[in-house]
Amino acid sequence: MSTSVNIRFLSIDKSNKHHPSIQIDPITSSGGCKSVNKTYRMAFFAGLGENKGQIEENIDLVFDKVHTNVGDAYDKQTGRVTIPFSGLYHFTVVIAAQGGQKAAAMLMNNGTMVDTIWAESIPLWATSSNTAILNLTSGDQVWLVLLKIAPYIHGYMYSSFFWVFII
Repeated sequence: MSTSVNIRFLSIDKSNKHHPSIQIDPITSSGGCKSVNKTYRMAFFAGLGENKGQIEENIDLVFDKVHTNVGDAYDKQTGRVTIPFSGLYHFTVVIAAQGGQKAAAMLMNNGTMVDTIWAESIPLWATSSNTAILNLTSGDQVWLVLLKIAPYIHGYMYSSFFWVFII
């Protein structure tokens, strides 16, 4: 009978304060460290360029003003993040509503709701945010759905979506 052990050593290189990188080195069952020499730098930040209004049904929300897409996991056409490798990810969503309107979105993971963000601008303006820390697997997809019950989301970068790979 043999036993296999899978252990990974994580190191963070902070020599470049603007772009710290993470290196994961697997340790073999014989105790030796086998470096894979890969740097995992993953981050995304985008905002909504224009206002959204009345919709007939819930729709995927696409943030079209992409400012950061390190690792190219965010698809600007679909609004979906496809997770490149398994790990822990941090997502934050900010939505804004104005003029007495309501805006609501759901953060989705592979078709399952993770959380909801709701902004109701009484009397004139409101922003709301929510954060999720998710343990995801390579190939998982994360995106936002704009809800038809509150579709008046304010654009012009007042509404935004970002994520970063933690470990």
